[in-house]
Amino acid sequence: MPAASPAYIATGCNRFSRVADVDARGTVAYGAERYIALWDSQDPTNKGVRETLAGHTSQVTCLRFIPLHTENSSSSASAAAAAAAARGLASADEAGHLVLWLPSRSQGNGSASYRIAHTMQAHKGSVGALGVVSGGGGGKGHGEGEGEGVVYILTGGADACVKVWKWTRRGEDNGEVSCVQTIDLAGRLALDFALHRLPGSSALIMALATTERRISIFTLDLDLDLDLDLDLDLDLDLDLDLAPDLDANPAADASSRGFTRRLTLEGHEDWVRGLDFAVFPSATADGAGQDLMLASASQDGYIRLWRVSRVDAHDALERERTSADADVDADADELNDDMLDDFERRMTGDAAGASRAGCTTQLSTKAHVMELAPASAPSNAWAISLEALLIGHEGWCTAVRWSPPCINLRGTPPRLLSTSADNSMIVWAPEAHASVWLAQHRFGEMNAKGVGLLGALWCLGREKEQDGQRRRRRREVGCVANAWNGGLQRWVAVVDPDDAAGQAEEEWNGTWAPTGHGLGVQDLAWDPVREYLISVSTDQTSRIHAPWTRAVDGIENVTTWGELGRPQIHGYDMTCVAPISRLRFVSGADEKVVRVFDAPRGFARSLNALRVTADDLEAAATSVGASVPPLGLSNRALAKPVEADPSQDKGFNQEHISISDTLDCLPTEGILGSSTLWPEIEKLYGHGYELMAVASSPSGDVIATSCKATSAEHAVIRLYETTTWQQILPPLAGHALTITRIVFSPDGQFILSCSRDRTWRLFRKKEGQLAYEPVAAEKPHARIIWDCAFGPDSSYFVTAARDKQFKVWKKAAPGGDQWDAVATVKAAEAATAVDIIRDEENQRDLLAVGYEDGTIHIHAVDTNVTRVEPLFTIPQGQAHVAQIHRLAWRRTKDGLQLASCSEDRSVKVLNIQL
Repeated sequence: MPAASPAYIATGCNRFSRVADVDARGTVAYGAERYIALWDSQDPTNKGVRETLAGHTSQVTCLRFIPLHTENSSSSASAAAAAAAARGLASADEAGHLVLWLPSRSQGNGSASYRIAHTMQAHKGSVGALGVVSGGGGGKGHGEGEGEGVVYILTGGADACVKVWKWTRRGEDNGEVSCVQTIDLAGRLALDFALHRLPGSSALIMALATTERRISIFTLDLDLDLDLDLDLDLDLDLDLDLAPDLDANPAADASSRGFTRRLTLEGHEDWVRGLDFAVFPSATADGAGQDLMLASASQDGYIRLWRVSRVDAHDALERERTSADADVDADADELNDDMLDDFERRMTGDAAGASRAGCTTQLSTKAHVMELAPASAPSNAWAISLEALLIGHEGWCTAVRWSPPCINLRGTPPRLLSTSADNSMIVWAPEAHASVWLAQHRFGEMNAKGVGLLGALWCLGREKEQDGQRRRRRREVGCVANAWNGGLQRWVAVVDPDDAAGQAEEEWNGTWAPTGHGLGVQDLAWDPVREYLISVSTDQTSRIHAPWTRAVDGIENVTTWGELGRPQIHGYDMTCVAPISRLRFVSGADEKVVRVFDAPRGFARSLNALRVTADDLEAAATSVGASVPPLGLSNRALAKPVEADPSQDKGFNQEHISISDTLDCLPTEGILGSSTLWPEIEKLYGHGYELMAVASSPSGDVIATSCKATSAEHAVIRLYETTTWQQILPPLAGHALTITRIVFSPDGQFILSCSRDRTWRLFRKKEGQLAYEPVAAEKPHARIIWDCAFGPDSSYFVTAARDKQFKVWKKAAPGGDQWDAVATVKAAEAATAVDIIRDEENQRDLLAVGYEDGTIHIHAVDTNVTRVEPLFTIPQGQAHVAQIHRLAWRRTKDGLQLASCSEDRSVKVLNIQL
C-alpha cells in the first residue's frame, strides 16, 4: 500500500519564551507555527525533528510536558521509569485554545507520539502563559479515587484572566477536564507561571508574573476539594505584603478551595518575563529540610532569586513587623543624595535608569510571611525573602530555567540557566559554601546583530565513558535556546556526575540543533542534479538543505538532513528561487531587482566532505566568501580571506564578512548566520514591481522572471541570457494580471505561465534562438491559477487553481498548437501546487497536488495521458497545516522523495513508498 514517511523536517520555533519544553528522555517539543515539533535530542544520528503534531488552528504560544500518574509503579525504580515515560503535553495558541495530548504509541527508540485527548476554548484571546503541576494520584487525603491521576493546568489569556483546569484521569482513558477556578487580573495580562509543591506539604505554591513589575504569590491546599467553578477578583493595586487574617478558617470560605493570593514580591523595575521554582537545601543552621528557590527574570535586565522557607508562624510575623519598622527607621536615617536621585528618576519615569544607577532602595531583604491552612503541616508558615540579585545580561531577560535533578551534580544545588535579548545565555551557580552567585558559563554573542534568545532548556544527553585508570561514567548535559529567527541553539558539555568540583571547568561546545524558517516558506527547488534543496521565505532568507552521509557508532551510510547554508540574508521578503547550475541560483524578493548568486569554495568543498556529491566542484567556485556593507543588501565577492578586526563592534554600522569554511558536520545556528553567505554576481533590472516568479531553462542558458501586476503592461515575462546577463527582447506578453508561476518544459522547448487573470499561456522556443514566441492560451479556471507543471516527456502539463480543481492538458494532434483538457479533477480545497515525476517501475507518471489546507494528494497518470487516478493522500500532520506553496520531486537510489514548502513555515522531504 502506498505510504509516505518523513526524511527531513525543517521548521523554526515560534517567537515566544515558553513555547518549548523537554522531557526526561530528552525529547524536545516546540511550537512551530500551528505544529508541535518533536526532536529527540539524545538521538546519536541527529535526525532532527522526527514528527510534527497537527491540532491547532493558529500559532502555538505555550507548551508544557505534563507528568502523568501511572498505576503500575510499585517499586521506586519502576516509578522513576514510568515517570520518565508517562508524559503528556499541554499546548495553547493565539486563538485561545488549550489542547491536551496523551502518548499514543512508542517508537523503536522509546520515543512516543501523541494523540489529542481534549481541545477546549480556554480564553477569548491569545494564551500568553501556561503552567502545569501534578495534583497527585490515588491515595487518601487528596480528594481523588484510588488509581486516579490529577493534573492542574493554568492558562493566562489576553482576556485578562487566569483559568485553573483540573484534568482527572483513570488508567489510560482521556479523563475529564473542567475549569475549577477563574482569576480576574483586573486588566493585566499573565506573562508566566511557576508552580511547585511546597516541601513536606500538601499545598501548591504559584508565582504569577503579569504586565506589572510585581510578582504575585498564590497557594492551593490539595487537601480541600477543588471541584467548584470559583471566581476570584483581584485588586492588584492592593498592598498584600502580609498574609490574610490568620485566624480565619480557609475551609469555611469557598474561595479558599482554589488558588488564594497571599502576597506580592516587589523589586523588579519592569515586567517579569520568566519564573521558575527549584528545591534547595534548607538555609537553617542544621541544614535540615528543604526550601524552594524562585528565579524571576525581568525586562529590567536583572534576575532575582527568592528563597521560600518554612518558619515558625508567630516568630516569623513578629520578625517581619520588626524588620518593617527597622526599614522605616533606616530609611529616615539614610536619606541621602542617591535616594533623592532615585526619587527624581522615578518621578520622571526613568525607572530603569534608577535601577541601573545602583540604588539600594530595591534590594530589600525583608521576609514576606504567609501562613497556610492548619491542616497543611504542623508548621504552616512560610517566609519569602530575596536571596540574590544576578547581574550579567545587557538586555531584557527573557527566560530562566533551573537544572532538573537528573542533571545536577552530586552534592551541589541546582544551577540556573537564563536567556536574554542581548543574544546571550548564562549558566549561574553559587560558590561552594557561600551564597554568592556567579556567571559560570556564558554562551552566544552580545552584540547589536544578535536577534535575541527567547527560551531556555536543560537537556540530558547520552551516557559516555572516559578512558583512563578509572573508567567513570560520564554523560552529556545540554543547554538549548530558541532564537528570535526561529532556530534552536544548543551547547553541550560532558560531565562527571560525581565531580562537583569540576563543574566550573566544564568545556561547553556549540553543536547542531534543528533549524528552519521563521516565517512562511514561499518557494523551493532542487539543484539541477537534485542533490540539495534551496528554499526562500518571508523571513528574508534563502537556505540550502542537504543530506549528510557518514558512519555513526560503526553503522555505515547513516544519512541526516540539515541546513548547510544561508546564501542570502536579505532586507526584503523572499518570494521565488531557481537554480541555474549546481553552484549558481537566481532569487527574487519584494523588490524590483533579480539577484544572481555563486557558491564560494568552502561550500563546494563541503558538498564533498559531507558526501552530498561525489563530484569535485571546487574548481567552479571562484570566491572564498562574501562581505555585506553597512545597511547594504548586496553580498560582494571576496577573492581572498579577509580577517575581521576583533576590536570593531559587530553592529549594524560595520561591514559583515562571511568566509565560507569547509564543513565536516552540519553547521550550528551561529555558523549559518555568520559564515555561509554566497557572493552576489549580478543584478537584473526591468520589472516595475515586486518580483513574483523566476525560472531557469534546463540547460541554464535562459532565466525567466515576472512581477506583481495590475495591468498588461507589467504582466509580462522577461527573459535574460545567463552568459551576458542581457535581456532578450521583447518580453513575453499576453497576461493581464500577475503571473504567479513560470516553468520551462524538460526539453527546453516551451515556457508555460499561469496568472491571476485565470489564464495559462504557452510559448515555444524559436529555431536557433534563445527567444520564445506565443503558441497557445486558454482561460479554463474560474479563479486564480496558482501553479503549473510539465510532464516528464513535455507532452502534457497540469494547471492547479483556486477554483478547487486541477486540469491535465495534452496536444490535440501531434505537431499542432491546440492543447485540450483531457482530465479535470475536483477537490474539496483550492489546489495551490503541482509537480510530476516518472514512475519507471510501474510505467506511469506520479502527479503530486498540494492544497490550501496543507494536504497532499498523489495521483497516477497513465502513459497515454487518458486517465488520472488517485493513489493516496498525505494528511495534514504528515504534510502541512497551511497553504502549500511548492512541490518538487526527486529520484534517489532508494526511491522517490517529494519536497514541499508551506505557509506553515516548514520545509519537508517525504519518502514515498509505492
